[in-house]
Amino acid sequence: MSDVTSDTDINELIWAAYRQIFSEHLILETYRQPFLESQLRNRAITVRDFVRGLGKSEVYRELVGETNSNYRLVDITFKRFLGRATYGKDEQISWSIAIATRGLNGFIDAIVDGEEYRQNFGD
Repeated sequence: MSDVTSDTDINELIWAAYRQIFSEHLILETYRQPFLESQLRNRAITVRDFVRGLGKSEVYRELVGETNSNYRLVDITFKRFLGRATYGKDEQISWSIAIATRGLNGFIDAIVDGEEYRQNFGD
């Protein structure tokens, strides 16, 4: 956010987050999260918290969380949030257990608050 100096820059940042988290083909006006956008524009939240909010949104829950097995949800979420596929079945199983015990929101928090996310993306 320190490099964002104009409304155009922040709009580009917001749309980049939507493309990454919701996937290019899912970007529709009805999926937008105006409250999160407003908080980001006013610098009340970080980009990391904006991404977290997209992952915890009803849109992500309905389109990704509820339509996939936990294994597939782990794989999709890793690709969209960390930019990589899972390292194999063992990682999918361990994170699937996290989903079963923490729920989708707890899983999203664990990913976004994790060391890998912080090292690669920061706030």
